[in-house]
Amino acid sequence: VRYVNTFLIVFNSQEPRLNIHLREMLVIFKTMFGADFLRHVAIAFTRFEFDKRAKKRRQRSGVTGEHLAKAINEELRKALGHDFDCPVIFLDNELLRTSIEDLEDEYDEDELEVMLDESRAELEKLFQIMVSKPAFCCKDVKAVATEKERLKKKIMQLIDMVDEKALGRQIISAEQGVMHRGWIRWRRRWIWGVLRRQHLRFFESDTNDTPTGPREVDLTGCICSSGSEWESVRRYPTFTVYRPVNKQSADSSYFCHIFQVPTEVDRQRWVVFVQEATQVCESCHRIEKFHLTLQTAPTREEYERAISLVEQETMVVPVEWVLQTVHNKHRKPTLQQALKDLSRDNVEIDGMLFATPGGSDSSLTADDLAAHLCARVLLGVDHLEDDQAEIK
Repeated sequence: VRYVNTFLIVFNSQEPRLNIHLREMLVIFKTMFGADFLRHVAIAFTRFEFDKRAKKRRQRSGVTGEHLAKAINEELRKALGHDFDCPVIFLDNELLRTSIEDLEDEYDEDELEVMLDESRAELEKLFQIMVSKPAFCCKDVKAVATEKERLKKKIMQLIDMVDEKALGRQIISAEQGVMHRGWIRWRRRWIWGVLRRQHLRFFESDTNDTPTGPREVDLTGCICSSGSEWESVRRYPTFTVYRPVNKQSADSSYFCHIFQVPTEVDRQRWVVFVQEATQVCESCHRIEKFHLTLQTAPTREEYERAISLVEQETMVVPVEWVLQTVHNKHRKPTLQQALKDLSRDNVEIDGMLFATPGGSDSSLTADDLAAHLCARVLLGVDHLEDDQAEIK
């Protein structure tokens, strides 16, 4: 590509972070194309919902569109050294990919019209940004080719160090279990680290019996980077996990942990997996949104409508993540509680209705339900012919 009108940088509005990889990429662009390319940059925030509840939620938290635009421009100016703000637009993913019929079922006519008008205005704003910018000539082809070769070599080195097929399998299955584990040096002693989605825990040994070290690190909103400011005086390769200062919160949750690992290969693996673990997976996001919709439904009709929107979909429930997000003061799940719940609920599986299994008016028991589930699992084992067979 020789000419570009607009470089669009896309951020998730629910996790608006200028991470180290994006920062390095923008610095490379500035080095190759010069500082003028920044005048052709626009910023887009996705997952920015336009409905009334989302607006009220943003107002209460203080994380409004104006706040996001100001914060991200401040970070860009600090990282790249320019003295102006880049234009910002906001996009509602659900609004753009949902049919008008489904939207009419979910929102009343007036609210939907306002949402659609705001969405069209943002898209028009993006179009005007693109057509108003003169074509930017990416003329330094030799420099681009040189940098491309350097990055290619770096990627090949990473592929040699990390088995990408195994890496992919672990990340896919991470929503249900351990993403990574291994020995980590923390404050002059070696401890055993266990990484799960949004949580990093530490133990005395690899048997996971005795918690130690920082005990548990909540990775929500954290950043993981390779190295540390003290790396030159440390014996082993290091990586850093920290949570930036939240200026909007009265209680600062800032922390910074520096860990050492035996080899460079271990460091690359830990950085890759921790960066993945800090993200809220798509299934977790859908569950959070569904739960919030149920909690805030003002009427029975809206509650039932929220359920109807997902009843025909397959919703993956990341069990380990759900258990980790339950606060200690809440009721902890037990087998006795599960049996009690089943005795007053109806469960339908594959078209078969288990009406209050274990209840006084039912001929079925919870054991019958468990036996049916086991039979379905065993039946599925005989048909694992797809690419994800090992994970299943």
